[in-house]
Amino acid sequence: MGNVLDDRRRWAFGTSRYRDGENLQPSLAVAIQTAHVRTCQTYGPDRLHAELREDGFLAGISRIKRLRKKLGLRCISVRRFTTTTDSTHALPVAENVLAQTFAIRQPNEAWVTAMIDVPTVEGWPYVAGVKALYTCEMVGLRWTPG
Repeated sequence: MGNVLDDRRRWAFGTSRYRDGENLQPSLAVAIQTAHVRTCQTYGPDRLHAELREDGFLAGISRIKRLRKKLGLRCISVRRFTTTTDSTHALPVAENVLAQTFAIRQPNEAWVTAMIDVPTVEGWPYVAGVKALYTCEMVGLRWTPG
């Protein structure tokens, strides 16, 4: 009678004798390791769950997370941003006259310029602008077709 009540408690509270499913699916850990290597170690638990489901392994995301942690599997983060500025060049660099002080006392003392390229359906046109810091107005604006 005691065993029946213990089994009912396990069923009711979601606990099981088979922690991490090792006794139910002994090949799940091997499948996780294989899928982890096959996906270049970049898939997290959610994408790995979909990958394992395609291979025929039915396991929840929580079980996959536990097994990955137990196996010591971690994703390799892919660097998405590439630095394009070369700060080690020998070319002359303009002097920082404003020194990050943008409080201008008289007109025509300082201007700020910027140039960007805008992605459009027809190409990459450039927009260049000049702004006066005293009046905070655009002094000049130029749009070149791409």
